[in-house]
Amino acid sequence: MKAFINCHHDNMDWVEQFLPGENPYLLPVVNKPLIEYWLDFCSMIGITDIMVIDSEYDVRLEIFLGTGTKWNLKVQYLGDNTNSECAPFLLHHRAFLEDGHPVMVFNGLFFQHYNRNSLPDLDVLLQPGTPPILSGDGMMVFAAGELRRIEECRITQLSSIRHYYHLNQFILQEECDHYVIPGYKIENGIYTGMNNVIPPNCTIHPPAVLGNNVSLGTKCVLTGGALLGENVIVDSRSVIGESVIMPNTYIGSDLEFIGKIVSHNSVIDPETDTVVNLLDAQLAGELVLSGRRQHSFGRFCGWLCTVFMLLFMLGPYFFFLILGVRSAGKKKIFSCGKKPLSRSTSYHFYPECVDLPVYRYFKALSLDKVPMLFQVLRWKMRLVGDYPYDAEEPGTEDFIRRNYQNYQPGAFWLSELHHTEENFLSILIDDLYFEHNHSLSLEFATIVRCLIGRLLGNHVDAK
Repeated sequence: MKAFINCHHDNMDWVEQFLPGENPYLLPVVNKPLIEYWLDFCSMIGITDIMVIDSEYDVRLEIFLGTGTKWNLKVQYLGDNTNSECAPFLLHHRAFLEDGHPVMVFNGLFFQHYNRNSLPDLDVLLQPGTPPILSGDGMMVFAAGELRRIEECRITQLSSIRHYYHLNQFILQEECDHYVIPGYKIENGIYTGMNNVIPPNCTIHPPAVLGNNVSLGTKCVLTGGALLGENVIVDSRSVIGESVIMPNTYIGSDLEFIGKIVSHNSVIDPETDTVVNLLDAQLAGELVLSGRRQHSFGRFCGWLCTVFMLLFMLGPYFFFLILGVRSAGKKKIFSCGKKPLSRSTSYHFYPECVDLPVYRYFKALSLDKVPMLFQVLRWKMRLVGDYPYDAEEPGTEDFIRRNYQNYQPGAFWLSELHHTEENFLSILIDDLYFEHNHSLSLEFATIVRCLIGRLLGNHVDAK
């Protein structure tokens, strides 16, 4: 048997408004992409072949679907100029329907409720019993050239951020056992993923779902109804209840979110359709701690430490230059200051991975940091600060303005310890963690662990 999934994007402006950049069909519902619920259902009732048509071709969705082997299905993903009237497109792809059997159709953005322990019979679902239609979101059957709605399946339309929030809470609190929910461990209504850090003085009330790579600070409280996506950090003493925390999000310390959706730097109230930026100046003081980073004593200590580091590193640095180490040119970055994006500086950039042993020793001794340390002496960079983005990369300036309140690149940075320099969202989380927890001891620990990690050829977690 076959199924046809029509991923049209009609009337989905709310997704771009509240969750910009997200694919509607990959939105997490209890930490699982929406479209995966459909694929699970198809696999369990005996459907074998699925064609997915997307009106806005997205490589992320194509990669996620693959060939369908994860669900024991054969999946085709195609881009086409489709819309909510899917009947004409079914005829356009008649080669997929050539065997003449009825085809199950998923049209538009909705959630299909089912119970994996008591699934309906496929033959019953595919029996036509309603008047023919041309459009409309939901589950349908296409047979004998006509499209008819399947009334046996209960669905929830997702036409607003409020619907999306309430669906997550309803599934978590009422129907979690009906579906295959991601989780490495399930205990007393609490689903936890892999590589989680949960201190013993944290309190978690069921129901709750924590994705992979979630880190909770000391004395955090999850009061029930908390959904934390993958790669989420919740800092010390924060309280979260009946809220959806999207993947790759950092929550500062001493905060309380009840009945909210938090996505990266935005807090969304689904009941009032309002959005607040976490870095707005009018928010609580704990969220805006940039004043700490301007402390003159801390900057002077960093400058003094830089002088001592250069005294020890300049000799070996010039020795390796004589041996033939050459820079790969200059990397242009934004510099520190009240308006760091209004001017830029540059430093000699050395290759990260070169096969020659001399290069490996050069980096193991952190000698590639020497050009950056000179910029620290000139007050163009901090000794420990934010990741130094390439100022010549398209879109970098907009990314920094959107996500950083007071961007200050450093010669050392937290994400370097975690080996996550290729993932901008992970870099952003580490930089936000550093901003909200900045101290001289954290700077010192970052420098020491970075130097030792490079010397040993590995990375040490600084958190």
